Amino acid sequence: MENNSVLGFTNCLLNLGEDNKQLCRRYGLELKDGLWDINVLPNRLRSDRGSEYRSKEVKRICNELNITLELVPPAMGSLKGQVEQLFHQYHSVQNDLLEGRGLITKRYDSNHHRHAVLTLDDIWVFVINQTIAHNMMTMSQYPMTKDMLEKSVHPIPLELWDYGCAKYGAPRPIVNLDQFEYSIRKEVRARITRKGIEWNGLYYIANDPWLAEQITKTRRSSVPLKCRLDERNIGSLWYIADNRLVKATLNENRAGNYEFNGMSLRYYEEYKTKKKELVMEKAQEDQEIRCARRMGMQATLDDAVRVANQTAPNDDKTKNIRRNRKEESILVLEANSIGTRLNTDDAPSLIPLKNEEPEPEALSEPESNEETGSMTFEEALQKIKQKM
Repeated sequence: MENNSVLGFTNCLLNLGEDNKQLCRRYGLELKDGLWDINVLPNRLRSDRGSEYRSKEVKRICNELNITLELVPPAMGSLKGQVEQLFHQYHSVQNDLLEGRGLITKRYDSNHHRHAVLTLDDIWVFVINQTIAHNMMTMSQYPMTKDMLEKSVHPIPLELWDYGCAKYGAPRPIVNLDQFEYSIRKEVRARITRKGIEWNGLYYIANDPWLAEQITKTRRSSVPLKCRLDERNIGSLWYIADNRLVKATLNENRAGNYEFNGMSLRYYEEYKTKKKELVMEKAQEDQEIRCARRMGMQATLDDAVRVANQTAPNDDKTKNIRRNRKEESILVLEANSIGTRLNTDDAPSLIPLKNEEPEPEALSEPESNEETGSMTFEEALQKIKQKM
């Protein structure tokens, strides 16, 4: 799902080691055994002369995986006709369904962006269906050998695959997925510092005795370390130490660090760009503040020089320096008491306690009434309740 790039190339290799049944379940499909079994490494890859295939990173990956990279001459599409023909077959099956629903055409009124309805998940389902159907369909133009005909091998990719494995041997299986993942990760240069492994402004840490020893040895300088990174998730760095493959994760105890866990490198670079933009917005204001700060300090120094020049020279100021400093520190300490700084030397106001319940108000005395003596007990009680 990527453009022509090293990332797109590793996406292709990633599919070789992926559990295809789990991939299909992710999109609501159930895959039967034998319809799409890969988990093998090719001996050779043939491609055009795109810049990504000629890059050092792709050459490194192929070299580590022991894959021969074969680049066809320029302008010779016929040398990779199988893949071109496969693309043509895929398009011929789906283009009539997609017309008016997002298919890009050369018509002036195409408006494919406005009419598009498929999501990326839908496209995944399209690709999976096309792949499984291709594996089961007959290829009438496939060149059959005499041995294939004698053994009644149908020109179907699944049968041709089984025939080739039986005759020439099965391809190399991907035995160690961790080693495979390490090879297709991007090679980056990090540094071991006292704060851990530092890369691109992020800090990683691992439960590794070797790394702990290197951090302990590191003082003011740093030590370079070759690591591997997944551009899809920058939450971890992988490195090799003492013939061991170690995974270092983002240090969750550092502020502004662990929150990038699970984020892609592309998205993280956007955050870094945003930070630079915010800093540049205040660049002119920062320069004015620096100038004002410098001018204020210079004015204070000029006043001090003027006062010093108007004061008669006195050699006593260089005598008893330690005692004078002690006395002055005591005077400054007393002058900067909490009450003095907060202006609360006077009697502070009363602060009510939070849990203190208000005292209930006392009942007022019943008003004197000459007729009280003639009231009954019930009437007097009713009058008191009214006043409450």
